[in-house]
Amino acid sequence: MASRLKRSAGVRPFAYRQGKSLVHRLPGGLKLLGLFFISALIFISEPPLSAAGKLTAAVLILSGAFTAAIRPWELFRGIRPLLVMLSFVLAFRSVTFNSENLPIFDTEGFLDGLVFAVQILLSFAASALLFCTTTMTELRASLEKAEAVLTYPFVSALRPLKQEWAQNLRAGLERRHLSLGIALMLGFMRKFFEHWENANCAWEARSGRGGINRITVLIPLLTERMIRSAAETAQAIEARGYGEK
Repeated sequence: MASRLKRSAGVRPFAYRQGKSLVHRLPGGLKLLGLFFISALIFISEPPLSAAGKLTAAVLILSGAFTAAIRPWELFRGIRPLLVMLSFVLAFRSVTFNSENLPIFDTEGFLDGLVFAVQILLSFAASALLFCTTTMTELRASLEKAEAVLTYPFVSALRPLKQEWAQNLRAGLERRHLSLGIALMLGFMRKFFEHWENANCAWEARSGRGGINRITVLIPLLTERMIRSAAETAQAIEARGYGEK
């Protein structure tokens, strides 16, 4: 029981970790662009750039983790369900049927599945590094600045117009709804892992067993908690006037 309680007190997947490293001090927008760049490297499909892109992405992720004083394996917290899914994908792609409709091992399919698994794992690690070193406030502020720059020409063009539709459109652009939506989407990724870890620790503290029984119990509970969190967030947003036209 002590080991379970100790583990439950550890760092949750995608949870922010305070620090003063160079990675922590970088602007949130720059780190978000870095995530997009790393993702582009990971999913390059043309050889030999494919292998070089994945290797470069892995080096960048490891460098960022060491700079932020995060052990690389800590970026993979909470990845067990994803590993199960990837195992099924790899097994499915490794089997084909011959002319006699008998199942045989497909080497090419296995290698393709392995590449896909590596891409997903690297993407998970890169995302975890972003969330471990960036607060949601930083991400929201950076997204708002980016949206303000992108919408400035349209807002300027609409400002002289006195028609109601033009004023409503300008007011909508100035409210930064797009950056709010993206920030909420990113925030719910962190919220998902928080609810999952809480439910999983409660299950183990009650001597619950693993396997399919854990999944059948925790998934409905996790779904209910995520719906409740979404409803609470929606109420908070409406209370701040974002639902008004």
